[in-house]
Amino acid sequence: MSINWKLENWKNKLFFGDNLEVMKKYIPDEFVDLVYLDPPFNSKRSYNVIFKEMDKNDSPAQIKAFDDTWHWGPDSEETLIAIREHPNSTPKLIDLINGFVKALGRNDATAYLVMLTIRLLEIYRIMKPTASIYLHCDPTMSHYIKVIMDQIFGVKNFKNEIVWCYKSRPNSKKRFNRKHDIILFYTKTNKYYFDYTKVLEPLSEETIKKYKLIDETGRKYRLCGRGIVGSPIKSAKDVDPIWEKEHPELTVRVYLDERKGLTEPDYWYIEQLNQSAKERLGYPTQKPLELLKKILSVSSTEGNIVFDPFCGCGTTIDAAQNLNRKWIGIDITHLAITLIKHRLSDRYGIDIKDTFEVHGEPLTVEAAKELALNDRMEFQIWACGLVGAKPLEKKGADDGIDGIIYFDEIEEVKKALVQVKSGKVSVKDIRDFVGTIEREKAPFGIFITLQKPTRPMLKEAISAGKYKPKYSEDSIPKVRIITIEQLLNGQKLYIPLQRKYSRKAPRRKEPVKKIKLF
Repeated sequence: MSINWKLENWKNKLFFGDNLEVMKKYIPDEFVDLVYLDPPFNSKRSYNVIFKEMDKNDSPAQIKAFDDTWHWGPDSEETLIAIREHPNSTPKLIDLINGFVKALGRNDATAYLVMLTIRLLEIYRIMKPTASIYLHCDPTMSHYIKVIMDQIFGVKNFKNEIVWCYKSRPNSKKRFNRKHDIILFYTKTNKYYFDYTKVLEPLSEETIKKYKLIDETGRKYRLCGRGIVGSPIKSAKDVDPIWEKEHPELTVRVYLDERKGLTEPDYWYIEQLNQSAKERLGYPTQKPLELLKKILSVSSTEGNIVFDPFCGCGTTIDAAQNLNRKWIGIDITHLAITLIKHRLSDRYGIDIKDTFEVHGEPLTVEAAKELALNDRMEFQIWACGLVGAKPLEKKGADDGIDGIIYFDEIEEVKKALVQVKSGKVSVKDIRDFVGTIEREKAPFGIFITLQKPTRPMLKEAISAGKYKPKYSEDSIPKVRIITIEQLLNGQKLYIPLQRKYSRKAPRRKEPVKKIKLF
C-alpha cells in the first residue's frame, strides 16, 4: 500500500485496520500535531469480572464479548514482550507494566492496559515535539492509565486531568451517581501549542464591578501591587491610589477592556447526546461534537494534523473537518469506516469524498472474498456501505434483510431492502428475496452478490416486475441484482431521493476469535 505523506496537495486519511499495525507500518516519525483517543473499555461490567484472572481452560473464543471488551490471551503475552523491546520503552515503564500484571493478575483489565501501552509508545513516536495528546477514559481505569502516561510522556508534561461532567437518567441508591469521564491531557515536551483564549469564560458581574477606577480617557481599571519582594504594599489588588502617586514603580493598572475572560477550569459541563440529538448516530461510544471542537480549538491551529487511532463514528474527524484541520483516522470495523464516509458526505456534501483517502478496504474481488472468508458479518456491513445502506443488527435467525436504504417519496419515508450474499447463489435466493420484499411491503430490493448471478436468477428478478416512484415517469426493477465486481468497478445504482445513511448503528455481540483489536 503506497501512501503519500507530503503536505502539498494533502488528502486526509482514513484507515481500516489494527491501529498498531497502521502506525508501525505507515505513519512517519514526528508527524502529527494533536492526538485524541478514546480507547474502548467496557467499564459497565462489574469489577469482579474485569479483574477476574483468566482460567487456564478459558479461551477468547469461549467468551461472549461486547465490542469494547478486552481479554487476556496469547496476544497479550506477545504484547508484553513487544513493550519490553520497543525503542521508546524504559526500564521503569517495563517494571510498571509487569507490576500491574503481577498485582492485578492476567485479566481483562491488564489485557487492556498492555494493549494501550504498546499503542501509546507508537503514538509518542509519531507525535511532533510540539504535539499534545488527550486520552479519554472513565474512572474505572484512569488512575492506571495516568501512571503509564507519566512514564511515557513524563510527569512534567502532564497538564490536566479534565473532568467531563454530564447528566444521565440512571440513579443509584448505593453510591453517588457516576456522571463524569476523565480526559488526560499531556504534551510531548514543554514547548507545545495551547491557545487559552479559545476557552475563556466571561468575567462575572461581581468581578466587573471591582473595576471602579476610571482614567483620563474613560477606561475602567483596578490598581494592583506588582508583587515585588519587600514592597510595603500589603494588598495585591485594589490598593489605595495614593500608592500610585507616591510609588508608581510599585503599582500597575489592570484595565477591564484588556481582560478577555478567565481560562476555563478543568471540569467541563457538556451534555451527553440524548436520544433525540440531531448529531446522534446511535454509535455506542459517540461523544458530543462540542467536546472535540473544544479540544481541537485550544490545542491545534488550522492546517495542523489531528490523529484519532480509535475513530469510531468519526466525531474527531468531523470536528477536524469543521475547523479546517488535516486529519488521520483509524478503525478496525467496516461499520465505523462506512459510517464515517456517510457522515462526512451528509455534513459537507458529496464532493468531500475527493478530499480524503480510504486505505485498507477491499479494492478487488479477491480482497472481498478474503474479507468474506474471514468475517462474513464485516463483509455484509462493508457491502451495504457500497450502496449507501444502513447495516442491520442480526438478532436470532436471519430474516433475509442485511441492510436498509431510506428514501423520500412525496412526504413519505420509504425503505428499500438490501440482501448480501458471499457464497453460492441460485434462483431460490431471488425467489426468497422477492418473498421478503413482499412480506415487508418494501417498494424494491437490492441483491448484492460476490458470485456472478445465473441466467435463471436474472430471469426471476425481471419477472418480479417494476416499481414506479410517485414523482417520476421512470420505473425501476423491483429486484435489482448487482455484483461486488460491478460495484468495485464504479457501477452506480439509481435510488430515488436517498436519505442520510444512518440514525442507528448496531452493536456487535459476537464471540471473540482472536484478540488483536476488538
